[in-house]
Amino acid sequence: MGKIGHIKMVVVHVVFVSVLFNAMAYAAEDAVSKWEFEAVSYLWFPAMHGTATVQGQKIKVSDSISDIFNETYFSYMLHLQARKGRWGFFVDPMYSYFHTDGSMGQFDGRVKTNWWLIGFGGLYRVFEWGPKAEGSRMSFVDAFVGAKYWQLDNKIEIDKPAPIIVEKDTGWVDPFVGLHFRTYLTEKLFIDGRGDIGGFDAFGDSSQFAWNAYAGVGYHLTESIALWAGYRALGVNRDDGKGANRFKWDATFYGPAFVVNIDFFKLLKKTSSQE
Repeated sequence: MGKIGHIKMVVVHVVFVSVLFNAMAYAAEDAVSKWEFEAVSYLWFPAMHGTATVQGQKIKVSDSISDIFNETYFSYMLHLQARKGRWGFFVDPMYSYFHTDGSMGQFDGRVKTNWWLIGFGGLYRVFEWGPKAEGSRMSFVDAFVGAKYWQLDNKIEIDKPAPIIVEKDTGWVDPFVGLHFRTYLTEKLFIDGRGDIGGFDAFGDSSQFAWNAYAGVGYHLTESIALWAGYRALGVNRDDGKGANRFKWDATFYGPAFVVNIDFFKLLKKTSSQE
């Protein structure tokens, strides 16, 4: 499947999950009238800088922003959140498949990565400010805590002096804490940012350290649709095993992100009220 096929699959998946999530909320409106639901889809185009070590074979990668669209097959994320009052919970699945060129000393090589990252946890609204009128949009700061499950398949290929192919499929869990903020500059224009840190070698095989940061500018096209664009960076440092069994992933991923938020709950509610 080529890049276009992957992107089509992502679009269908994101729309389906968003519709399902919000339709369930709409169907249960009477029972959960005080709950707020959000489904947000992301497209992210990350470059990579760092090193990957598989079965003792180490390769160094240093992409530039201009390399992103040539080397990344696709990367997408989905944020699902439910909140009642100040408390809420969320799930953040992300999938990415890409390959990038690297070097092992004086020899050229490639890293191919098939990567799942699923975050989940709870949140608490620490601050909220803005107009108090019904239906108005409020600026806020949320604190959250949770865990991320990493599932990673890394393959290193070296052509010279002799062909080398090594591969490692591994998974681990990182706890994390973070903050999410949004502030409205006008009724429709807003700034959104999110950051978290985690790992801390908490469970023995967790990352030694992992972090994630995002910032962007968004605009509400309608009450139910918002678009924003920004920049995301994610770093991870995990070192496990020794010698020929050593696996290390010390990498930073960075690049532009584009976000579509279609609130089907509000859309269906508005459509229902007009009938």
